[in-house]
Amino acid sequence: MEKTEILKARVSEALQRDFLEICTAMGKPPAAQLRALIDDFVAARRDLLEDDVKIYLDQPDTYMHGAYRARITLPPADAAAFKGVPIAFPLPRLPKRRVHADDGFFVAASNWDGTGSGFDGVLVDGVWQGHIYSNGIDEDENPTPIEDVAEALREAVTKRIAVLRRGGGRPSAH
Repeated sequence: MEKTEILKARVSEALQRDFLEICTAMGKPPAAQLRALIDDFVAARRDLLEDDVKIYLDQPDTYMHGAYRARITLPPADAAAFKGVPIAFPLPRLPKRRVHADDGFFVAASNWDGTGSGFDGVLVDGVWQGHIYSNGIDEDENPTPIEDVAEALREAVTKRIAVLRRGGGRPSAH
């Protein structure tokens, strides 16, 4: 992740001295402490930003009823922060729905509880692409509305990004 010095604050010499002394007592470099304070500040107020994970669904004319193209994009700030780093997230498993990632947008994964294995989605440069199908039932009778699938995708990606933001580190497949 590319880093740029962007903050400059004018504080009294006494406040600067106290800050440096506290950082030393905590064994934390002043720059790391400032980053942590900024991360916490932004995380606590992220709702003030236009930063929703976006889910785009469409049904091209050539698709069967119940089949959708899906695309997920990260908020611009996250897409820039994690540029070039693949971010794995669990694909939702919902009744009578199948979520399938396009080539290049999935990774093999195993469930931590030992119940099996499968594939997770992967955001590549802040984007995921795939398909959603009505699985084994007519779309008009599907008990899981497509809106619920979109929300489950949004939740899975949002939770994964929140973990990465809190960690302050580079994302990795889980």
